[in-house]
Amino acid sequence: MSTPSQAEVVAIGEAMVELRPAPGLSVGAADLELLQAKIAGDVFNAAVCLRRAGASVRFIQKVGLDFFAPLYRRVLEREGLAEGIRFEEGENGVYAFDTELGNLRGMTYRRAGSPASRTLDDACFPEVAEHARRARVLLTSGIALAVQKRRDLLHALAAEAHRARARVCFVLNARSGLPRTVDDRVVSVPLAEFLGEARAMLPSVDALALSEDDLRLLGIGIDALTSPDRVTFLTRGAEGSVVFGPGGLRAEVPAVEGIRIVDTLGAGDAFAAGVVYGMLRGLPPLACAEAGAAMAALSISGPGTYHPGITREALVALGVK
Repeated sequence: MSTPSQAEVVAIGEAMVELRPAPGLSVGAADLELLQAKIAGDVFNAAVCLRRAGASVRFIQKVGLDFFAPLYRRVLEREGLAEGIRFEEGENGVYAFDTELGNLRGMTYRRAGSPASRTLDDACFPEVAEHARRARVLLTSGIALAVQKRRDLLHALAAEAHRARARVCFVLNARSGLPRTVDDRVVSVPLAEFLGEARAMLPSVDALALSEDDLRLLGIGIDALTSPDRVTFLTRGAEGSVVFGPGGLRAEVPAVEGIRIVDTLGAGDAFAAGVVYGMLRGLPPLACAEAGAAMAALSISGPGTYHPGITREALVALGVK
């Protein structure tokens, strides 16, 4: 982390080591040597989508100097996201999953105590806060909040960015059993605590993105999270999204039709990236949701959590201004 730059987007999240079977195989059918290792994670995936669409992004995370560190360096440099990374001793988070016909079938995590959970601390906070204040958008997520050891600093970061007139985009991404290190012990974050932390973030949030799966998992309705002070984007998979906002706004935005689905994992991250992309271009909420739908369509049309086909030109071809 060097001298503060004028990145349009500051993103705080956790890029993890992703292990998945080779295309066309499942964990039950694949030998271990056929598992592919990549770098992925909700905010990181969105940051990659934004970079490929031409936005300037500073992705901030601490990465462990473990076996996978060379892979991190290569991917981060390739995607233009290495500038905000700090390497330190420790083991990086790893997750593995299985898919069937492009849909998630099972997943397991090993992430407790990773350097990413210590990304924000008192020493680095002033510099990170300066980046956030100078950005146009601060992007983070409920997962990033839940696994951070210093959650108070992520709350403070969002508040500082909001006061500085940066737009704060928060992607809920509810998960059960997320690990957190407390007094050198690993504990699971209860869903009620996850929801409470997310709600505490909302006064600083300008745009909230969440899914129907989030609502089902948390056992709440959309009214529990909407507010006239911000725009809320509710994704519904193939049925598109619903946008809620000031003045009683409630409007449905369809998904892009005619897309051959290859891999749906990462579609929500791509949608969030499209929303942020629209915000950067000064688009109104419905147009931001359309940009999200276009980015998600490009994501699911190819393998992996961030498809190489995501480009500015591809977005324009789908009608994004």
